[in-house]
Amino acid sequence: MDEPRDQPAPAESRLHPLAAAASLTPIQQAYGRYVGHALTCDACRDIDRSCDKAELLWRAYQAHGEQAYRRLDGETA
Repeated sequence: MDEPRDQPAPAESRLHPLAAAASLTPIQQAYGRYVGHALTCDACRDIDRSCDKAELLWRAYQAHGEQAYRRLDGETA
């Protein structure tokens, strides 16, 4: 194959500060709180146990989703 052997090293890539400036939507934030809790909670990770905090976080996530849907439905009606 005719590939060059002496390729220059790739330039150091830098992340743009866009992520720091951007904000998540309320539904994304609610889901992030739920997942963040579920990944670190021993009760959530055990299939035989339940967690009241996870239930509240999940319901908050669902409520944000329903609110977003109602808002979109009102705009298209």
